[in-house]
Amino acid sequence: MQHLKILIVAMFVMFMTISLNKFEFYEKTEPRKYLTIDFKTFDENGLADILFEVLALYGIAKRNNRIPFIETSRQFIVEKRLNNTFPGILAKLHKMESNIDERIEIIPFQTTCCSYIKQRFNNSIDFLKLDGMFFQSFKYFDEFRDEIRDLLIPPKKYMEIAQSYMKSEDFESFNICAHIENKDMTDIRHDSTNSTFIIGALNLLIDTYKCEHENISIILIGNDEDFATTEIVSKMEINMKILPKSDPEIYLAFSRKYCDVVLISAPSSTFGWWFGYLSKTGNAVYYQDIKQTNDKIAKIMIQQDFYPNYWIKLKTDQLTAKVRRY
Repeated sequence: MQHLKILIVAMFVMFMTISLNKFEFYEKTEPRKYLTIDFKTFDENGLADILFEVLALYGIAKRNNRIPFIETSRQFIVEKRLNNTFPGILAKLHKMESNIDERIEIIPFQTTCCSYIKQRFNNSIDFLKLDGMFFQSFKYFDEFRDEIRDLLIPPKKYMEIAQSYMKSEDFESFNICAHIENKDMTDIRHDSTNSTFIIGALNLLIDTYKCEHENISIILIGNDEDFATTEIVSKMEINMKILPKSDPEIYLAFSRKYCDVVLISAPSSTFGWWFGYLSKTGNAVYYQDIKQTNDKIAKIMIQQDFYPNYWIKLKTDQLTAKVRRY
């Protein structure tokens, strides 16, 4: 009996020793390297540009086993822009409590939109900053898409407003949501929605899904209700809904909950991009071939970096003038 007690004690001591050693190992190998950016779009740009920057930081840091952080000097503006809209992603950004400027190594990085740059970091440096902006490529974060969708769940108040736009009969329909965007005259780089294209694209999508879905609804969402009414609704023989002009956070909440299919009609629209990316899980996203527009961004955009390869490109046939899949 005494021998058995000694054996049990010895096994317990061995187990505790192994457990403590494992604990020490994990403690020693816990990543304490950090990564940040300037958050340049947070000063003046819209929500879509902000999301690209913050999620690129999150994805790059996670892939390189680093902790995304906010410098002390940028904490106020970052919290101001994210706290009431997407607090989930804000909670993932470490806030530095002291000034570490002298310890940060700055790496020249992204300077133009709509492309992807591979990262090679010196792992011996504790604090790195990517000196750039835009970061407008899904490749920076798409491998973490499920997690990102959870982090970007809209606050309840936005979901409730989005739901208020739907009538009881709308909940049973198959919703094709078309994002429209008209630029003002000062924006000479980005192309606006083309009514001929969007009408052709909507007709294509109706033909594509009408066999599987008896009740199809077309929902137009964007910044120009007058354009939607006069240039699209009046020229199509189908009942359509135009959502009232609202905050982008509400549109994203609506897309996430109600859009079974998304059509992006302004091909370089970053908000249109997020409207599609954060829409219903498992749905289809269609977009216009930017090469068939007058959009100046086409000259610098690398399409395979900007549009996910599981999205569907649409083009206008030059002979028939009909819109078809690429």
